[in-house]
Amino acid sequence: MSAGTSVQRTPPGATKRWIAIAAAIAAVVVAVAAVLHFMGSPKLIKGEKLVSLLLNDEQLSTVMGAAMVSGKVSTEGTPTAGGLSKTQCLSALNAAQTLSYTDSGYTDVRWSDARDNPENVEHYAVQAVATFPDAARAESFVANEAAEWRLCADEVVVTVAPQQDAVNWRMAGVIGTPPKVSISATREDVKWTCQRALRAAANVVVDVTACSQQITDQGRRLGDQIAARVAK
Repeated sequence: MSAGTSVQRTPPGATKRWIAIAAAIAAVVVAVAAVLHFMGSPKLIKGEKLVSLLLNDEQLSTVMGAAMVSGKVSTEGTPTAGGLSKTQCLSALNAAQTLSYTDSGYTDVRWSDARDNPENVEHYAVQAVATFPDAARAESFVANEAAEWRLCADEVVVTVAPQQDAVNWRMAGVIGTPPKVSISATREDVKWTCQRALRAAANVVVDVTACSQQITDQGRRLGDQIAARVAK
């Protein structure tokens, strides 16, 4: 070493202190990242939990304004009976349709219907919940269905059921945007309106129909209550 050259030496213990500080900072970063990850990742609902999301008769009755009695819970979608003048409007008219969920990527479904009188029905509801592998695919399903609903908005759709006369349904406009939409349809021959409500909550799609002579927002309210149960 040449004369006049000075060497700066690290004070004793300084290196260890910097290592300790760096380790502490790294630990904080990892902890914050973990919290953000779990906060940003909605919990996934599994198929066996779907039944617990459905509303009971008391809850249905409160929203529908009538004494509702539910039927059995089904683990399969509803087959389509009869025909439609506009096949793309099937989902806009009916909840839990098998054709609506075919090739959608859903993993499980549970649904049931309810009515106030088995012989002279004045209030009717269908509540369905379906799981998807993740929240993104649930939201994609709602977006795709909403696009089809818009093709039916403000149109007249004719349904033909086996051994029954054709029925004209006048569709209203779509309310809301994905992941939460609704649409109403009113029969032209009798006073009867059904509101469809569809929304995604976590990896669950909530699929609802509410029908009576006086329908305002019952379908949306049923959907909101079911979605709140998903959040819990």
